Amino acid sequence: MINVEQLRIGNFIISKPLNKIIEVTGISNQNYIEYEDRGNRLKVSAKDVFPIDLKDDIIKQLVNAEIIFADHGRKDVFFFPGKTTTYGLVYDSEKEEYYIGLSANDGNKEYMRLTRTFFEYHKLQNAYYVVYDTEIKKIV
Repeated sequence: MINVEQLRIGNFIISKPLNKIIEVTGISNQNYIEYEDRGNRLKVSAKDVFPIDLKDDIIKQLVNAEIIFADHGRKDVFFFPGKTTTYGLVYDSEKEEYYIGLSANDGNKEYMRLTRTFFEYHKLQNAYYVVYDTEIKKIV
């Protein structure tokens, strides 16, 4: 299950009953999520939707789709295409989560954490929007 208060229109999540990824087109205070399928606006209960976890296979798909770029010298930092490399998607191996970081170059850390850590794709979408004031490239 997902906390609907973390969602916004445009987030991608998993609908368990449909067994597929859906894009949020509406959020109801009556505990359901709206999405579109073949031009029809449909509903799914909030208890039946789940986050897309940022596991290695999903990260590889995001790299292959050029939603993020890998830093080939490292496996814990990724960059956003067409954006300044001052910001990166950084993997925190201690927490096993990601965050958006700002290149620090202060001798202590390589990246200063700008966002809370997260492990879900919709939170990556939300963090990207906060940093760049635009939507991240769609996954589907």
